[in-house]
Amino acid sequence: MKIISQYIFQRGYFRDCPIENTGINFKACSNWSNPVSLESLLGIGNEQYSSFGSFTFSKNGVPTVRQTILNGKQITYNSRVYKIGQIGYRRDCPIDYNKGIDFERCEAWLAPTPLTDLIPGRGSDQSFDAISSFVFSKLNSQNVRETYLRQTFYYKNGQKGRARDCLMTTFGPDFNQCVWQAEANLSNIRGVGGESYSSFSAKIITPTGGGGSYLRQVLIPRGSINIAYTRNCPANNDVGIQFNMCSNWQTETIQLPNNETNYSAYEETLFETNFILNPKNNVIVFMLDDLDVDTFNKAVELNLLPNLKNHVLNRGINFVNAFATDSVCCPSRATFFTGQYSHNHGVLSNAEHNGSVIKFKDNSTLATWLQARNYKTALVGKYLNSYGVVDLTKDGRVDNNDKAYIPPGWTRWYGLLDWNVYKMYGFEINENGNVLTYPLEQKSENYQTNVLAKKALDFIKENARDRATQKRNQFFLYLAPTAPHVEILPNTPFSRYSDMWKWSIRPDPVDANRSVNLINLPYLNKCSEYECSFDESDVSDKPNWIKNLNRLTSSEKDMIRNQFRDRLLSLIAVDRMIGNIVNELIAQQVYNDTVFIFTSDNGFLYGEHRIAGKMNAFDESTRVPLIIAPAGGTSARNVRSIVLMNDLAPTIVEIASATTPPETVIDGRSLIPLTTNQNAIAWRNKFLIEHQPLTDFRKTPTLLFYDVPQYYAIRTIIDGRTSNLYIKYGADSQYEFYNLLTDPYALKSAILNQSEKAYFDNLITNFITCKGDACRNLENN
Repeated sequence: MKIISQYIFQRGYFRDCPIENTGINFKACSNWSNPVSLESLLGIGNEQYSSFGSFTFSKNGVPTVRQTILNGKQITYNSRVYKIGQIGYRRDCPIDYNKGIDFERCEAWLAPTPLTDLIPGRGSDQSFDAISSFVFSKLNSQNVRETYLRQTFYYKNGQKGRARDCLMTTFGPDFNQCVWQAEANLSNIRGVGGESYSSFSAKIITPTGGGGSYLRQVLIPRGSINIAYTRNCPANNDVGIQFNMCSNWQTETIQLPNNETNYSAYEETLFETNFILNPKNNVIVFMLDDLDVDTFNKAVELNLLPNLKNHVLNRGINFVNAFATDSVCCPSRATFFTGQYSHNHGVLSNAEHNGSVIKFKDNSTLATWLQARNYKTALVGKYLNSYGVVDLTKDGRVDNNDKAYIPPGWTRWYGLLDWNVYKMYGFEINENGNVLTYPLEQKSENYQTNVLAKKALDFIKENARDRATQKRNQFFLYLAPTAPHVEILPNTPFSRYSDMWKWSIRPDPVDANRSVNLINLPYLNKCSEYECSFDESDVSDKPNWIKNLNRLTSSEKDMIRNQFRDRLLSLIAVDRMIGNIVNELIAQQVYNDTVFIFTSDNGFLYGEHRIAGKMNAFDESTRVPLIIAPAGGTSARNVRSIVLMNDLAPTIVEIASATTPPETVIDGRSLIPLTTNQNAIAWRNKFLIEHQPLTDFRKTPTLLFYDVPQYYAIRTIIDGRTSNLYIKYGADSQYEFYNLLTDPYALKSAILNQSEKAYFDNLITNFITCKGDACRNLENN
């Protein structure tokens, strides 16, 4: 959650105000308090102060607030005489994500800083009434994003000022790389006139409700501390602060503690609390189907996902190295519900002989654990493959009772039935025990994503109605549309592998004619003049199943382009669904109590290595988008540590303060520690990827056209020093090995020596039988 602390100095008063979807919520500020007595601070005594500035930065990986006090009278230091504002004391305080600024752990005040040397061409006779600092980012001339500290010094009664921008590093601002900006003249600002100013503050604000970032500037006229003039300027992430687009200055009344007025400085410090593990938090999971990272990034780039961007991506934590450990629908979703590798939960494929919903043990899952914690739980959308067409009631026959089956742990159930789960119209849903069939007519109100959105909204509204009569009404919503998975329609030809290119998904009719720029398809980003994984020209280093794949024809390439376009367009309805849910949460006043998790069960390939679809161990298939926005939001940031589908169940359990049964063994680990400091804890550097074919070799001795042979793989990422992929195929002992640092698109499988191969084979032997702590130890070592 974003918090703004307001400080009024003479005696160190401050208050904390939350930043919500409408901006700063002054009505929800905590009471004024006086935790810091400046009179006792080292080296300052009982002096007056003309200005106070602060900004947050990362110091050796720890979030820190830098406080600067400008002295308010003439002082002698190192045999030099400085006038008002010429000298500043500063100290650094760590930020505790659960409490805010930890004043008890501040460093001692640092030595004074002569400010005369900071203003080029200005002598020691200049004094400063105010200093302000804020941090922002912009693209440099090489189109690389950099973060800067903007410092502004106001002098001569606050009428003019000079600003400088200093490059920020992981250790704080680099004052050796500052660039001074032109003078600013405040005298003609509307409503301020020719007044002088006792204090100036500026902070970059990003409301948790989205709508973009802005710079909030506050000027307090001298002699009238209760009145402040404010304006808001858009903070564009590409060019920096857009001062030519500031809103007009507004008047604001600051209610001070104890009706006191004798203050010489005012400042706002923006900081964030981290995941506050409040048992009242709701959790909403958006689980998409076959959404690869390239398609996700392209949809964001094309602005097809504005609601997701504003409410999840811009206020959440992006885990950029997130992977599925079994890159196919049913095993991966079973992993989500259990936190276990496939070899432990037993769902090894989508097929009934070694996987599907019939192999899933549904008596102990994330749903039952949360329901035991008094969470209301709802599943809306896709569950597990073969749901509705196998004998779930265990009565020896498949009938309507199996279609109406509801697994344990779910308060509300809106589960799509196979096989028409892959149809955008004419699908069936088990709605709390009643099976309903939706129309085939291609109207927006019949479109699957829109129907599921309505079911989700009904659940949220129902939960709100119960709030008045129940002490605990937090909920868990698992919302799983089919999009952007391709549709599987009746009479779809499966005669040969190339038919995969013919599959597509119909977008919502209101989006079908929207044009999107498809010049740079994902695969084109992997191409150069000499190498390309798309329609890979030389697969002689690959195993037999890839060697047997033909080069793509021109018509197949056209199909890929059309398929990619339609998958993108299908995401627009998903984004609209997210927007509608957010609006309802805001209306029910539970938006800031809700954790959002956005991800996909696996990735997807568009012809890389001549492959269509998924199931293989290449990154396009195993890497998935994963963004978690905590309740109240946080600033957008990336975490580069390896995270897995295995980790989501234990993460949600910790968010909800739930527990798992003693007999339940979870292989994954909570991601909460990574949200505080990903460098401060021991974490995994490798993991297992596993795959069992759909084909039952007892009946069909050859692979289905779209399947991949049995394999186990080891994927490693270690501090940016190594990034390897080792794949061992069980049927013929073939293997692939790629150094992804030097060969990021897996174009040339390297030959390992005997000891190197033995190392990876031994890892696989240990991984495929590991459970719980044993898996985590293998991943870490």
